Amino acid sequence: MKKILFGFAALTLVVMGACKKEGKPEDRGLQAGVLAVCDTVVLPNVISGSMTLTNDKVYILNGKTYVASGGILTINAGTRIEGIRKDSAKDASALVITKGGKINANGDSCNPIVFTTRINGSNAVANPGDWGGIVILGKSIVNKVNPVIEGIDLPTLPPGIDVTYGGTDSLDNSGTIKFVRIEYAGAVVAPNKELNSLTLGGVGSQTTIHHVEAAWGADDAFEFFGGTVNASYLVALAMNDDGLDFDYGYRGAIQFALVVRSSCCFNQTYADANGIECDNDEFDNSGALPKTRPILSNITIVGGQNAAIAGTLNGVRFRRSADYIMRNSVVMGYGDGTTSYGARFDAPSVKTEFKYNIIHAFGANNTNVPPLDATNVTAATTGGVGLLAPFNCGASGTGLNFAPANAASLPIANAANFVTGWPANIIPTANNFLNKTVTYRGAFAQANRNWLGCWSNCIGFLPPAMNCQ
Repeated sequence: MKKILFGFAALTLVVMGACKKEGKPEDRGLQAGVLAVCDTVVLPNVISGSMTLTNDKVYILNGKTYVASGGILTINAGTRIEGIRKDSAKDASALVITKGGKINANGDSCNPIVFTTRINGSNAVANPGDWGGIVILGKSIVNKVNPVIEGIDLPTLPPGIDVTYGGTDSLDNSGTIKFVRIEYAGAVVAPNKELNSLTLGGVGSQTTIHHVEAAWGADDAFEFFGGTVNASYLVALAMNDDGLDFDYGYRGAIQFALVVRSSCCFNQTYADANGIECDNDEFDNSGALPKTRPILSNITIVGGQNAAIAGTLNGVRFRRSADYIMRNSVVMGYGDGTTSYGARFDAPSVKTEFKYNIIHAFGANNTNVPPLDATNVTAATTGGVGLLAPFNCGASGTGLNFAPANAASLPIANAANFVTGWPANIIPTANNFLNKTVTYRGAFAQANRNWLGCWSNCIGFLPPAMNCQ
């Protein structure tokens, strides 16, 4: 989670939503900068009651908007929310759902909710870190005492707003986030104090999170500080730091996720980035309880094609007293085999498991702990994994395809396993997504990337609202 300064190329925005469009649909498919004609509404500093955002307006985050305890923010499908870029990172625009507050962001596959940067006279092009991102704070269990979420400048808090998180309710419900894109977020407020595209602090398992994309962020795509929330169908695209990051006693399950380092859509510069980073405590080897223990299955992590991308470290890194279970996943395009690896394990505990995965790394060593469990399969080259087109950019990324090509591809030829040793103690979720019937490893079935639908951007599909209305 340590950061360096970086520079970027511009990416033209396509404005989505149910507003009146100036331009033809085929123009939007080329990302030609077609703008919607919509009224704009600046969101208040504090939402203490109920507020609904509709898709006939563009909503502006001008600094922090806090949903207070008891407040409910509802966002309709197809709605667009834009964060204004601030000169000082501590003032970064962000949406913060505090303990006892709720967000119900209910996009759908062809009308996603889009959180992105505000393009205006002082911010002519979009860049990672333009705004802060989304923060959700809950009452579920963490292994710290009354922690304060990082990335918030405490002296600027409105009266009565609490940005601590955690409690005793593993079944806490902070609402729903589904079919949501978060673009150009993340802000480094101070060293080791950053906002991420989606930050989850002590979020409980009755919270619903699925089909969420974090793209071109300045820090982690998804960071879980404790809590018990489960999630599925996540996309982490070209974020500056880690794709999935776990700390402070997180105990949840994640199935079906795609983590991609790609220059197809944005020339991101990476800062010591792992595909997955997992700690019990992000700063030391604390054995605090409950210990971090993510349960991960059907994850696809893709780095470089012929060499590790500059600024990246490991495909996955489990360290600092964390427990973990990772199965049925694909890790490729990371590691020089000497200082970074496809999979790196630092002081694993007895409650860990890394099995039934496909793993590749550049250099002689796939991991720093030989040998891998025999259930894992290694590939000598990225091409040997057998994905259809993990590096074929095409037009604005539309050539990318991370699905296995055929039955001989390693993720298909080597079946998934959810039986021996698979944990039964996943904390229940409101709509239990865990699918134990899939037979493949990685995030996608053979020649099938359909769960990306038309809601995601720049990873093999035209922008949402193309060819699906």
